[in-house]
Amino acid sequence: MPVDPQIQALLDKGTGVPATHTLPVDLARAQYEARIALMAPPADIASVRERAIEGPGGQLRIRIYTPHGTGPFPLLVFFHGSGFVLCSLDTHDGMCRNLCAGAGCVVASVDYRLAPEHKFPAGIDDCLHATRWSRGTCRRTGRRPNAHRRRRRQRRGQYGGGHRAQSAR
Repeated sequence: MPVDPQIQALLDKGTGVPATHTLPVDLARAQYEARIALMAPPADIASVRERAIEGPGGQLRIRIYTPHGTGPFPLLVFFHGSGFVLCSLDTHDGMCRNLCAGAGCVVASVDYRLAPEHKFPAGIDDCLHATRWSRGTCRRTGRRPNAHRRRRRQRRGQYGGGHRAQSAR
């Protein structure tokens, strides 16, 4: 069965790229950041803004994506994948825009501290803190996160971020 031409183009661009696990952390991170240029264009949304909150280890960056339409919107707190080491808000920007547009919800993407610079449980502490911040923010602004469901808050993540999401209860 032939490979889709768009997928084949991505595969061709990756030819000769060293395997991530063979690289030092700084080069592996740079390799992931370079992949952003290969991504499909992200969905159109109403706005994106950066916010910093005081976290357990200092300033904690959160990127907030808002869909088109009239709110209030449900809230999804998102934790990027990375194997707890590699990715960032930027590597998952397109994914968060697509989640925002596709689900019609506000997405708050959390830039948690990464290993090996920050030892366990620093990343989990950041994610738990951001989850609690999001709950308090919704209460103060009168938003009802996921009002269409019984759950008061939604947390999601990709790969290592999925682990973070389950840990941040």
